[in-house]
Amino acid sequence: MQKLILLPETEYEELTAKIDQVNEKLDDLFSNPPQDSKCLDWLTSDEVIKLLQISRKTLQNYRDDNLIGFTRINRKIYYSKAEIEQLLRENYVKF
Repeated sequence: MQKLILLPETEYEELTAKIDQVNEKLDDLFSNPPQDSKCLDWLTSDEVIKLLQISRKTLQNYRDDNLIGFTRINRKIYYSKAEIEQLLRENYVKF
């Protein structure tokens, strides 16, 4: 059973404002990463779709089938570049 926590309205507004600030900073960080940042090791859904030349639905299937992991921040999904490269190596077929 979930607990119901009551807060004064001002405390609730402060809390939601802080959460909004964190979300904005995260969105900004992933949208405009510093050039020396580890954030460059992450790809957006659009970048993965373009890289693998797959559809949005196929990418969704890969997530659903646990073929690739992902990180979700709000509604934005990010993929580890290293994990995408590993997926390609593991499925390499030599003729």
